[in-house]
Amino acid sequence: VYERVAAADPNSPETRRALAALLFNRAILQADRGPGERADPLPLYARGLALFEGLAAERPGDRDARVNLAKAYGDYSTYIEGQGERPAAIDKRRAAVDQLEKLVRDYPSVPEYRDLLEGNYSRLATQLYAMRRHQEADEAVRKCQEIARALVAEFPTVAAYREGLAVSHNTRGVMRYAAYEPDAAEGEFRAAVAVFEGLVRDLPGVPNHQFNLATGYYNVAGLVAKRGAWAEADALFRKSFDLSLKMVADHPAVPQYPPHCQRIGYDYACFLATAAAKLPGGQTGALDRAIAVLQAVGGAGYSDVPRLKRDRDLDPLRGREDFQKLVADLETKFPPKREVLPAPRRE
Repeated sequence: VYERVAAADPNSPETRRALAALLFNRAILQADRGPGERADPLPLYARGLALFEGLAAERPGDRDARVNLAKAYGDYSTYIEGQGERPAAIDKRRAAVDQLEKLVRDYPSVPEYRDLLEGNYSRLATQLYAMRRHQEADEAVRKCQEIARALVAEFPTVAAYREGLAVSHNTRGVMRYAAYEPDAAEGEFRAAVAVFEGLVRDLPGVPNHQFNLATGYYNVAGLVAKRGAWAEADALFRKSFDLSLKMVADHPAVPQYPPHCQRIGYDYACFLATAAAKLPGGQTGALDRAIAVLQAVGGAGYSDVPRLKRDRDLDPLRGREDFQKLVADLETKFPPKREVLPAPRRE
């Protein structure tokens, strides 16, 4: 319908804007379908993008046209990145950033434009990092942090701005850790934790903040353990695991929470088993807690029994009857899958 109207009145900006939005929505729906069920969404994206570009070029004073174009570049970048076209995805992400930089410069009092710019810098950083363009990625995440800090300073009660700041700290922490800079990584992860602690305190009903806080505690715990601060690592792991376990209990229908809890709990149990002699309370107490954590992990659906059997970090537990019973119970609950051999071929 929109295409027929647009053909009848090609000079109507409102109709062309509506058509471009329709094309993008159709493209997104097509992309969400399975590979065998969908038509190629790229022509829809291309047509919609061309319309958005034309509207922005013809009406440079139309802020909505410029914002729509920036969002279109970002959506298109996300799609083609998922198709493995990373260099092209980076080019389109930079186009989104360029549009938003100009909007922020022209309308500095509109925080929504700065928020969009911060989000696109964040995504650009991860895209560049995936291409091993580390220096460019670090520059992008640095700009992301600058914008996020300014937004939080001006609007301290806006949760989305605070979350953006925390995510930027976490992203930079991952990059610093991969660059073999554990102290810098720990500082970034701790900064993310501080923001998420505030969000959980102020908005206890938002589970995503709790999920991110549990992840933050886990990230810091791993680095603290590596430098031998055993008691602090224990406390951080415990906070992370207790929070992730609570999320599984409170939100049983959310599919990503059980594997998140299982990963945190399994690593916490390995930490307790390997560092038992160095922890306050003595070796036996730490090993008892390791068993309790593994039992809770099993209750959260952990099923990788072969890993339990072969992981050398768990060797201090192997002689214990409660560990052997745990493994046997999980093996009964999750029996190993038998390989089904093909039927013999007839000559």
